Amino acid sequence: MVTRFVIADDLSGAADAGVRFGGRGPVSVGFAPGSPWAEDAGAAGLQVWDTETRGALPAAAARAVEAACAALVALAGPRPAVFKKVDSTLRGPVGAELEAARAGLGRQRVLLAPALPEQGRTVVGGVLHVDGVAGARAGAGLGPGVVEVGLAEVRSGADFLAGAGARLIVVDAAGERDLDLVARTLAGHPEVLAAGSAGLAGALARLAPDRGLARPVPRSPWVVVTVGSTHPRAVEQLRLLRAAGPAGVVIVDEPAGRAPSPEARLADLGRRTAATLAGLPASSAVVASGGATALAVCRALGAVGLRPMGEVLPGLPWSHIGGGERVLVTKAGGFGAPEALLDAVRRLTAPAGLLALG
Repeated sequence: MVTRFVIADDLSGAADAGVRFGGRGPVSVGFAPGSPWAEDAGAAGLQVWDTETRGALPAAAARAVEAACAALVALAGPRPAVFKKVDSTLRGPVGAELEAARAGLGRQRVLLAPALPEQGRTVVGGVLHVDGVAGARAGAGLGPGVVEVGLAEVRSGADFLAGAGARLIVVDAAGERDLDLVARTLAGHPEVLAAGSAGLAGALARLAPDRGLARPVPRSPWVVVTVGSTHPRAVEQLRLLRAAGPAGVVIVDEPAGRAPSPEARLADLGRRTAATLAGLPASSAVVASGGATALAVCRALGAVGLRPMGEVLPGLPWSHIGGGERVLVTKAGGFGAPEALLDAVRRLTAPAGLLALG
């Protein structure tokens, strides 16, 4: 079954999952209020909907996912081919969202594969590891009756879903080949809802032929870098970018005064990014660190969606904003090497970049 729809919980994750399918056909990401799906559902390429529920309470997140599922079933019929995107470190009300999606889409079970090996997120022995450091069990806090499928069983080639009757099956994966095995097993079980990180999204995309439609990295004379994430990794990436001082880069980060709330702080970042872009050539690009930051930028620019086109670096998709040609690169705050922002702007800026501004 070819994946046609993705339900994500934040904008950077939505773009990262969607771009994995970009070589196979057009991809659109929506986040505006109202009906999340195009009326010609199933005929418009891959559609991704950002419920923006990463920071929501479980009950509110479940309602948002239920609404997205109900709208999709009304348009596309029963059992549409859906992937439920979750954070690779399982942040947010994951259990509530998975159960809401399972019930809302009429599925018997959910398979969860949160591993994202390219970013150092693996699941071995049921334990989530980040850069080799063991954390909590991947199924912890996701409700009763979770069944774990180990790495040996995944790699055995057997149909591990045939005998797993629990509502939630959590699978190990330590590399892309493991995720490919999981995707191939899922293909024989349309009654199971696939859920996981962009790693499993990529494996599902690889089940369909690559038509070579992904676009090369565009070049821009100016790049506006907006950092709203407070993750230590994002802070270090910003520090290294400032220290390098590459030409053609404008940084928008913390305001001079203290914002009254996190929402107000992000809205301020979005407005200042839009104001900065207004004084630069139309071909200038934006790099947004943090999914909520990217959403604030889009809203400030009056956009209601993205069109993922390719990747600047692995895990850093670039998209056209709305119906225009403005380039937005989205990066999850906790992702990437210390030089990720610096490497991204070097890929984007034209060889003869202009002088940097403050």
